[in-house]
Amino acid sequence: MTILQERQALVKDLESMRLQLLRKDDQCKKSAAVASSQLIALKKELGELHSQRVLVEKESDLYQQKCKDLTTLLETSYDQHEEDQTKIVKLSENYDDGLNMARKEATISVMNTHEERKSLKVNAERLRCKLNTERKEWMDTKQSLLETVEEHRSRTDCLERELREAKLSEKSYRMCQDQLQAEIRSLKHDLSAAVTDHSVAKLAIEKYKNEICRVVEETRMQRDSDQTLLERLHMAQEDATMSWRSRTALFHENCTLKQNLYAAQQKYDGVVAKRKQDKAASSMLTEELSEVRRDTKRMSMAWEAQSVEQTQRMKRSHIEAIDLLKERHAAELLQLTVENERKLAKSDASHRVMLEELGAAHRDQVQAARDVVEKQMHMAVNQVQVLCESTQHKLLSVTKEVARPPIDQIHKEGAEMQVRELQQELDTWRDKEKKLIQIMEHAQRMNANVEERHLSLECKHLDAQKQLEELALSVQSLQATADEYVRELGGVETEKLECRREIAHLQEQHSRDVLALEVMKRNQDHTIKQITQAQFSANRLIEV
Repeated sequence: MTILQERQALVKDLESMRLQLLRKDDQCKKSAAVASSQLIALKKELGELHSQRVLVEKESDLYQQKCKDLTTLLETSYDQHEEDQTKIVKLSENYDDGLNMARKEATISVMNTHEERKSLKVNAERLRCKLNTERKEWMDTKQSLLETVEEHRSRTDCLERELREAKLSEKSYRMCQDQLQAEIRSLKHDLSAAVTDHSVAKLAIEKYKNEICRVVEETRMQRDSDQTLLERLHMAQEDATMSWRSRTALFHENCTLKQNLYAAQQKYDGVVAKRKQDKAASSMLTEELSEVRRDTKRMSMAWEAQSVEQTQRMKRSHIEAIDLLKERHAAELLQLTVENERKLAKSDASHRVMLEELGAAHRDQVQAARDVVEKQMHMAVNQVQVLCESTQHKLLSVTKEVARPPIDQIHKEGAEMQVRELQQELDTWRDKEKKLIQIMEHAQRMNANVEERHLSLECKHLDAQKQLEELALSVQSLQATADEYVRELGGVETEKLECRREIAHLQEQHSRDVLALEVMKRNQDHTIKQITQAQFSANRLIEV
């Protein structure tokens, strides 16, 4: 029954380990899916930035074309003004005699037009300087946008590299999982072999006990003084049963400790589930934040300040909730690890002490049994020697009596019968002595085999404990990797926030540039109006 219980406990432990590995694999897959979704979102944001950059470039090209058109209009107006001046000069040369007053007025109007032309030239140069400065600013903004796009590309490359590394780590984790399964199979095979060896050893011990009982029964038939030895053997058997009961009690204690460990693992799984729920809640909060951002974008400019304040408050509350959840999870993990380490240390110490006590008791029992058997052998050998000496003396006496002149034929026959009986007794005692020697040798061999198997079982138990410790270390390493993934996700979220801030800053700069261009358009329209008014005034003067 104890062997079946051990097998059931081992099967339960292996099933729990397999379930833990499957859960960890699911967690790794979920983290990889989350990372891939975040990378897809970043790629979408980069595509949006690229489209915005293309739109900005198109707008800048349109403004450059408009500026070129304005410069061409200014040049054509200046050429028309020069042609008008040439026409006025020609008219003044043809009508010098009759139009002195008109000349004076024309000279005054020409001086005014010259002054207006100078002012127009100054305004045109000023506008050209402004256009050059604006072109430089647009080139600087283009360079800054290109630099930001290159930074985002480098970030996407880094994220792709991290995804590749995560995939490689998943492959290595799967390889480790396969190795652990192979080791578990080998341990199962070793345990089955040890169980078979234990059953064979039990059968051999039972055979040895049966042989001892048979020898004891034969000796009881021969001598009534062996009752003390039988009582001692019964006491040894009772001690063995007590040791076996203590060993079963230790095994039950180990089973309870394993159950406690399983309960602690279930608690840890519950904590992990809570953490998943917290992550889901955080994802819901992020979705709500995204929805709030969309709503704020759709809202008017008047409510923009209030929406920004509300989003900042939501972000702060979300960050505070995430920090609290992380602190609680870390505290719970520390408590669980400390409790598990204490329980493992106590169980290992108690198990080692009980194993040492059992080994010492078993050795004492084996030594006492050996001493008893050696004493019995010495007693049997002494008895055989005494019988041999007595039979030899009887034979000598009989031979001496036979060597004497025969008195009666009846005495000779009686002596011969006695000699035969003595020889038969000697043969039987010699056979018994040989059997006892063989039984002692077989018992010594069986004791040696039992000790070797006991040592091998202790070694296997220690190996199993080491493997459990290695599994605990692997679990801790997986927890550390999960924490690193969480930290990396936090870094990615911070980078996303920085990117969004940069996008908002670029949008603000774009709006400012659009306003500046509108102001420039208004100024250019005003200058064009002034030029047209000057042209109209010049034409009127020419007509006059």
